[in-house]
Order: sequence, then C-alpha cells, then structure tokens
Amino acid sequence: MADKSLIFAMLLLIVSSMFTGYVARPFLESYSIKNPLSKQIMQPLDVEEESFKIWSELKEFYNYNITNLHKKLTEEELKKEGGVCWHYSDWYVEQAEKLGLLAKRVDFYGEDSGHAIAILYDRNLTEYCIVDQRQIPSCVKLGGENEK
Repeated sequence: MADKSLIFAMLLLIVSSMFTGYVARPFLESYSIKNPLSKQIMQPLDVEEESFKIWSELKEFYNYNITNLHKKLTEEELKKEGGVCWHYSDWYVEQAEKLGLLAKRVDFYGEDSGHAIAILYDRNLTEYCIVDQRQIPSCVKLGGENEK
C-alpha cells in the first residue's frame, strides 16, 4: 500500500495545481515509476499496438480444437489443449482488460454455424480493433479528418 504522506502530497499538489493552472506532470511522472498503474492512467494505451501484442502472444499457442467446443477452459487448459473461436475471443477480452482496455466478445450465428471475435477499444471510444484468431487485427481510429 502506498505511503499516506505520499498520497496526501500528491493530492495536495494536484488540487493546488488546479487552482494555479500549473500541471503537476513532473511529480506524477516520477510517481508513475513506482506505480505502473498511474502511468497507464496518464498515458492511454495505443489500442492497435496492444491488440497486435495480444494477437502475437496468442499465435505462440493457438491450436484449433473442436472437441473442446462446449467446454469452459482455463487459460492453462486453452494453451495446452486448444479451443475454438469463443475460447480465444474470451482470452483476448481477458488480456485486454488486464491492460486497462475495454473489450467485448461478439458472437455471430448462421443457420448451421457461428463465430466469435473480440472488439478491443479505448476508454474514450476513439479507437477500436477487431481481433480474430484467424487473421491480423483490423483497427480504426475515430475522429479527425478521416471521420465524416
């Protein structure tokens, strides 16, 4: 647990900087070295970059195994036994949430089959990536001149 005096000093600096217009970034940056979570809050993750990292990690153990279609798997079981699209989509979501990204599994159903993918997005809803274990992530950044 963080030292109470450090937390108090940080809160005092932030509150006073709101009144004076001074941004307390140097202090927060030095604190973020000790606290990785604060660095994530200060510097939002690049969704595209993180999606590719997660996808690359999955490629190291990906193994399509239809026999596990109706079985809930732990991460260890998935890596050892393999799974189907919804297993991998759930795994993507878990990894993204560990990083602080928002993520959802999306299921599609046809007459005789279905498929699941994951969508990873930032907290400002300005960037998202569609992640599928069978192909490279497809990412979109919203806003700016590309959005009409």
